[in-house]
Amino acid sequence: MNNNSPAERSENLQNTTPPPPETLNIPLTPEEIQEYGIIVAHSMKDIQNKFNEDLITPGVMRAGGIINGIVKAWKSAEDWGVLKGARFLELEAGSRNGKNKPYSAELAAVNGAQVIAIDELPQTDIDQKLFTDIQADVIDLVYKGKLANHPDLKGKKFDIINAIEVDEQLEFHPRYWAKRNPDDFRATLLNQLKLLLAKDGIINTYHDEYYREVNGELVEFRNTS
Repeated sequence: MNNNSPAERSENLQNTTPPPPETLNIPLTPEEIQEYGIIVAHSMKDIQNKFNEDLITPGVMRAGGIINGIVKAWKSAEDWGVLKGARFLELEAGSRNGKNKPYSAELAAVNGAQVIAIDELPQTDIDQKLFTDIQADVIDLVYKGKLANHPDLKGKKFDIINAIEVDEQLEFHPRYWAKRNPDDFRATLLNQLKLLLAKDGIINTYHDEYYREVNGELVEFRNTS
């Protein structure tokens, strides 16, 4: 709980205004960053230490943990700057037009990743400046075997595929209730994601569970760094 006065909170927020976007290769103005509450962070410590606590919601903290885990699993790093130039696919990304916000996609994008984010809801204009938006039902595409062949994904390869939210949303999807076979769904999902995975890339599926391709097969590993 923030016990500071409104004036003190305002002053703290001004003191945490991010550096000019051109120094971070972020296609947003400082005013847009502040108005829309875009979190510019380059490590988990940034999220924990640099921002006024009014900005840090459970969703932001969770997204920070996801990005932190991905960076450690992919490059054994703590600085999210290693994401610069990485081809990053975010499934069930969320949208500022809905309940779940696209915090993971935003954090990856502000660190220089080339992000494609898929969600049923359209992204706002501000997020479309940060990453590529594909409006689609991921779970439906997986059940139909059409995810890897989606016109905006076909032929593309990704260094990082974040599918952690797919598992979170699966139990709420009508197709799941029609079949109720999560293991079969996850196997189908991984088979399709394998087609999109670049050499030395990783797939994040559930908390600290990751996959990479070894000798043509997806091998599960856990982030222990």
